[in-house]
Amino acid sequence: MTTPDQRTKAVRETRQFLETVRGTEDEILWDLVRTMAAQLLRHYPMDADLSGSARALPGVWGPPWDTQIMTAAADRRRAATTRAAPTAMLDELAGVVFLNIDNTLHASDAFLFEGKVLPESHTSTLFEFAPILEQLLGPYPALAIVLSSSWVEVLGYDFTVAQLPSDSLRARVRGATFEKEDAVDEGWAALPRGTQVLRFVKRHRLQRWLAIDDVRSGFDGYEVRLVHCQVGVGLGDKDVQQVLARRLEIIFGPPDSCSLSSPSTPDEPT
Repeated sequence: MTTPDQRTKAVRETRQFLETVRGTEDEILWDLVRTMAAQLLRHYPMDADLSGSARALPGVWGPPWDTQIMTAAADRRRAATTRAAPTAMLDELAGVVFLNIDNTLHASDAFLFEGKVLPESHTSTLFEFAPILEQLLGPYPALAIVLSSSWVEVLGYDFTVAQLPSDSLRARVRGATFEKEDAVDEGWAALPRGTQVLRFVKRHRLQRWLAIDDVRSGFDGYEVRLVHCQVGVGLGDKDVQQVLARRLEIIFGPPDSCSLSSPSTPDEPT
């Protein structure tokens, strides 16, 4: 075990050694250098020692570089955890609609400016197609919504739910694909949205689900479960509205059906 006195002595003698090596005009004897290095490293401070010194004397010592990276990563994970949705409580037979927001509920992307979310396009209004979605979901009162939008990761789950413009839509929300478990996975954001959805489906063992999204990536083999919206159009497209109405009936049964059994499961990979 290295004592504090030995650690201090190692630091001072290392400085003296380096000064000697720097100032010598003689050919360096590498065997002697290796021997001295081994002796000095025996009690030389480790990162844990430097971290303790940095905490005790922050005006004198800084944390090791690796420690700074680890601390920053831990801070990011904690912040992400506060934004993530709590783990959803869903029965595996529950009917779930995965809902993206940008280019779906409105016809553009969105951005955050001075604490406000604004549409990227001046011709678009946030959530302009929410009434259309409400109308199409109306005959299916038991359907739950799971948010699959990057809004959750960036702005937070609670904030995102609060932005939905109607009580009926907010009441349907049961979670988001970005859950607490995903907040500790720094690679989660790089996954295609379809992969994020499928990970959620697998985690909760869902059998009856449909996704509304402007992204196709990650839904390979599950295209029948995806109602695809065009960028810049969203649910304002009449054809997409008809596709959504038909898919709702195929996957969840006739309108006003409260049956938990799957009426017609589309063909898809197992």
